[in-house]
Amino acid sequence: MGISKPHFGESKPPLVTVVVLCYEQSAYVTKALDSVVMQTYPSLQLIIIDDGSKDGSGIIIKQWVQSQTRFLEPEMILLPQNLGMTKAFAHANSVIKGKYLIDLSADDMMVPIRVERQVACFEATQSSNNKEVAMVYSDALWVSPEGQPIGNWYQGRPLNLRLVAPQDQLTMLLQYNHICTPTIMYRTDTWLAVGGFDTQYVYEDLPIFLQFAVHGFDFRFLDECLTIRRRLTGSATSRQYIRAKNGVQNPTLNSTLALCIWAAPNCLTTERRLAFAFFVRHHLRLAAVLGHHNLANKFHLLLKGIKANQLTDKLLLILTRLPLPWHRLLDRH
Repeated sequence: MGISKPHFGESKPPLVTVVVLCYEQSAYVTKALDSVVMQTYPSLQLIIIDDGSKDGSGIIIKQWVQSQTRFLEPEMILLPQNLGMTKAFAHANSVIKGKYLIDLSADDMMVPIRVERQVACFEATQSSNNKEVAMVYSDALWVSPEGQPIGNWYQGRPLNLRLVAPQDQLTMLLQYNHICTPTIMYRTDTWLAVGGFDTQYVYEDLPIFLQFAVHGFDFRFLDECLTIRRRLTGSATSRQYIRAKNGVQNPTLNSTLALCIWAAPNCLTTERRLAFAFFVRHHLRLAAVLGHHNLANKFHLLLKGIKANQLTDKLLLILTRLPLPWHRLLDRH
């Protein structure tokens, strides 16, 4: 059964805040901003953050703001230096006014009906478990840097990743991280209730998903492509593959270790413990192969702490200290 267009009668439709975060995305930022302007939904607040770009993104954003006519006073935050995603986004927290919130990367785009469809879902849908719905997400269309379609985000993924019961969310997140982050609309008061995007992490998505899951909030999925996601090299996902070299740290893996330490006490059931062990072991192997031996040892200690360590884990820690090009196993990334 589809979701009908919302009817608000005499009342004003709920305000939706869209935060567009830009860093070194001068080639794409105007397309992202244009996709906000083209939304069919009438009640929007726009906040634009440039996270210390050096490629002229800030100038392009200023020019776009001056030329557009939909938003009388869009919030524009131009940071003098790069802070990273979560710390840059925190500069918007005090000016977010919407009942609902979208975090849009400046290299992605929303289809024109996205906000309308997600608000309709929030306003019309009650959780089957009487649990508050914290976010609504959907499928996305992958495109090349030039905008050529590649395929859907959920294409080829198991159907059970799309409809997950609240009590199973944490397990599924640790095993699959099954949510397409750029498609999410958050309920703002729920997002704030768990602290928003935690600035101790360099990425925003999985920490807040796990927070929602631990607190028992519900998620809703719309099985349609409402976001266009650009597949680029140097993305946040690819940054977890930074090799150890001349003492260079991997901030993404450091964040993941901190997240694992936080999550461990919340993974006491058999299903959660197995999913947690799977998640930790994956990052142990990643750290070891990339040469981050200190981090790999810490992931190993987490496995030992829940009595899930295996002989192969220890063997990997020993073998990857040999001077061999282990990182080539990850060259596909």
